[in-house]
Amino acid sequence: MYLVLSPDLYIITASAAYLEATQTTRENIVGKHIFEAFPDNPDLPDGDDGMHNINASLQAVLHTKKPDPGQILPRKSVGPGCSFLRSETSCLVYRLRE
Repeated sequence: MYLVLSPDLYIITASAAYLEATQTTRENIVGKHIFEAFPDNPDLPDGDDGMHNINASLQAVLHTKKPDPGQILPRKSVGPGCSFLRSETSCLVYRLRE
């Protein structure tokens, strides 16, 4: 499963498996900034849902041009109707050629 971002972190596309796992559609996320499409959960204290760590991983890949293994993060993601869904996120971040 994958999500493809531009260097300025706007969503270009996503795999069908990613869309199914996040319970969203391509139409709802393509063209949006990643943190607009998948915002922090306001019900959790700052930093508890790992968005800071995800951003740090993305920035590291942009800077070093090497994959970043990320980490498994418990978080609540936005589902249909902007409800927050409990899930675990594991990511490996790669930089594709521009």
